[in-house]
Amino acid sequence: MPPRLPIPSDPSAEVSSPGLYRKVQPPIAVVGFVSLLTFLHYVGAMMRGPVLPLYATAHGATATGVGFIAAAHMMAAAVGSIPLGRAADVWGRRPLLLGEWPWAPCRRCSYPSSKASSRS
Repeated sequence: MPPRLPIPSDPSAEVSSPGLYRKVQPPIAVVGFVSLLTFLHYVGAMMRGPVLPLYATAHGATATGVGFIAAAHMMAAAVGSIPLGRAADVWGRRPLLLGEWPWAPCRRCSYPSSKASSRS
């Protein structure tokens, strides 16, 4: 059975073991920066819902096309989450992320440009 740690009746009371119940507070600037990054992440992720149909219809997509775009995004996430999650458990996240970097420009170049698609 693991040893039990002493629990003081008063949280502000001194504890014989230094650092056992010491409160560690990060600097307010770090908390503010992380909060800002989290807010911006959620704004970007949640704006995909209302902005995607507006953007797609402005480029000539139908309602069915917008539905297929949203469905393709969810299907890719569903299909890739189990094998990539397992790969991250086996090899770690860092090798997967670093191995993805060389492919990012190739994916960007494979997107059709709006000028090329509007020339038809």
